Amino acid sequence: MKSDKKPETKSSREAVNKAMKLLLYRPRSEMELREKLTAAGFTGAETADAIEYVSSFGYLNDQRFAENYVISYRGKKSRMIMKRELRAKGVDEIFIEEALELAPEDEKEIMIELLIRKYGVPHRLDEREYRRSSGFLARRGYAAGDIARVIRRYQDMADEEM
Repeated sequence: MKSDKKPETKSSREAVNKAMKLLLYRPRSEMELREKLTAAGFTGAETADAIEYVSSFGYLNDQRFAENYVISYRGKKSRMIMKRELRAKGVDEIFIEEALELAPEDEKEIMIELLIRKYGVPHRLDEREYRRSSGFLARRGYAAGDIARVIRRYQDMADEEM
């Protein structure tokens, strides 16, 4: 589906160059790229030309963007947070759902691993550590009920090792 059509105007070529630079810096969704080009002062037509051009070469693909996003952040962010962030980036709901299939459905093991990485060998948490660990997991988008169960399990692991 490679496009042999070169952008028509100088400004369209400049929009393509800007789009390429933005995509080299980091992957973006189509909506993010459109917003960046518009903010840089390109017209709707120039922006559309640039998006069509980079898409024709496969440099812009929301489905692949969503999959790479989930692969990069699984184990670091909850499914709920990833879904919300992908929506905010303008990714189609179908692509989000397909991408989330790459993330584990049950996130409790991931939460335990995060606690071990952050707080070390499972042990009984004092009140301060408990609050901090709860906040740590909550900021990653995990549900409060799951957090309480996982922290209990983390502490129980300390008793099992004795």
